[in-house]
Amino acid sequence: MLLEQIVSETALLKFPDNRALVTASAGDLMWKRDEKRTRQFFRQAAEEIIQANNLPADNSANPFMGVFANASPRKQILLTIAKHDPELALELLYATRPSNVVSALMASMQTELPAGQKQPSNPASRMEESQGKFLASQELQLEQSFSAQAAEKDPKRAAKLLRESLAKNGVTSSVFQTVDKINKKDRELATELVKEIGQKLLDTDFAKKDSERNVFSSFLRQFYLDSDKYC
Repeated sequence: MLLEQIVSETALLKFPDNRALVTASAGDLMWKRDEKRTRQFFRQAAEEIIQANNLPADNSANPFMGVFANASPRKQILLTIAKHDPELALELLYATRPSNVVSALMASMQTELPAGQKQPSNPASRMEESQGKFLASQELQLEQSFSAQAAEKDPKRAAKLLRESLAKNGVTSSVFQTVDKINKKDRELATELVKEIGQKLLDTDFAKKDSERNVFSSFLRQFYLDSDKYC
């Protein structure tokens, strides 16, 4: 088969990002013919992304893509996978998460500065902090988007993934989409999740986390002003 031949010849490509793109694109085209083999292609693409993540920073990006910040095709590939199998996309999201995104997520969970540490005052440090917040926000949105897609196929599995995300990342506005999807399939389960999310928000110190104060306002509007949907 032509697609098999194309994927076998990706070994000739120098950059792992390019190998990942070609392999994932082949999987996208093959899905309707052979889902099992397509998943193997997607996992192979993820292995290439991991290899790219582990390269030295000055060599990890294809120079033709280097004019763009964070030019890795990881997000594009994960979105392609999620069209066909959102649970696999979620699994590979975790597996391919680069170290700078891990650091950004950890920083976003920090509610206060360590003792004696002050907010960065110089422009470079403030820019780095802003970039970290952006990376964390993008990653969480991607994670919870995949969870919402998975909810359409298997609400119980989606609820498990959502609870894991809440434990690791806290509450963001994108969890509401997942709950709404689950509610269409399993109203009782969605009601349980609404109560758990509400309790987690009530346990949050909003004085230290402005973003979650805004999320709490959205939560009240969506789930209590429209409570007939979840009670």
